[in-house]
Amino acid sequence: MQRFVVSGTLASLLTGIVFAIWPAAGPWTVEDYQATSREQELTSAELVMLRAHRSDPSPQHTDALVTFPSFHTILAILSAIALWDVRKVRWLALAICMAVCISTVTTGWHYAVDVLAGIAVALIGYRASARLVR
Repeated sequence: MQRFVVSGTLASLLTGIVFAIWPAAGPWTVEDYQATSREQELTSAELVMLRAHRSDPSPQHTDALVTFPSFHTILAILSAIALWDVRKVRWLALAICMAVCISTVTTGWHYAVDVLAGIAVALIGYRASARLVR
């Protein structure tokens, strides 16, 4: 459990750094996708206002601003790793992890590169946590 918390914290910090360098929005904001949910519509409007320096982020509208790397992917992978030693849920956790990674792309919330970057960040956070938690 301690390693899960440490790796999640490290992955969060790394995600913040990566996003600060390469801010990105979901594919629905630049591709010819229609928003598939009210949250995507609100997030798109908030992004436009933020880029125009006309708004401060409001908590109810910024739930999906970080899309590169995919934090959904990061948490899914770290959760699957944390549950791997529990034999009864091992394969279920892996199936849910894979479903999260695939669905973030197929629903228009993320590009595939966001998921790949999320995988990399999750693995970096997990490997780094091994050095910190002994």
